[in-house]
Amino acid sequence: MSNLCMTSYVIEGSKSSIEALHNQFRKVLATDRSEFADRRGTYLPQSSWLGYVVKDILLLEPDKDNVCCRGSICYLDDKITIDGDNSAYFRLETETAWCDQRKMFYLLSEKFDVEVHFITEEFGCGIWQKTGGSDRWFPECYLLDDTEVDMNYYETFEQMAEAIEELCGEKPEKFEDAEGILSKYDLDEHIFAHEVEYTSLSDF
Repeated sequence: MSNLCMTSYVIEGSKSSIEALHNQFRKVLATDRSEFADRRGTYLPQSSWLGYVVKDILLLEPDKDNVCCRGSICYLDDKITIDGDNSAYFRLETETAWCDQRKMFYLLSEKFDVEVHFITEEFGCGIWQKTGGSDRWFPECYLLDDTEVDMNYYETFEQMAEAIEELCGEKPEKFEDAEGILSKYDLDEHIFAHEVEYTSLSDF
């Protein structure tokens, strides 16, 4: 069974481009796929399948055109948000197998002339990335993952360092010190420190 990768997107651009793309997403999600009801164990009965984004919006075939789409849309803003005189954006989230499906979103950005920002995480494979220039949308840069309790996200290293100090009484001076301090106090088996990695939409 594949690990789930969670990815949050913000898509921004001119009001007309954002309206056009958002309407396309809404249309895909609203389309009745009951004709595939007997295809259990596949994505076909799910209108949220990313393959329908490839087929119906990009007008491509996932296998033939080598556009990975193993996953689904789990959230889409009901409407776009106006952000300035002639700009707008909307948010969506996906659940995918193993990693984000950025090639598909790169192709969408090219077709609709929009910018796509995202943050993605799949800690089983050591993935925690966000696109460069996305700090406005996703300010979190550090994370303490306590597998026995919860995940805590921080915008600055100082915030995470203070949280580690509260846990064990010792404060790391830099990120590279965090793992050693957690290990020193026997916390490294269930608490993990992460620093976000910057990536590019075109890095696929």
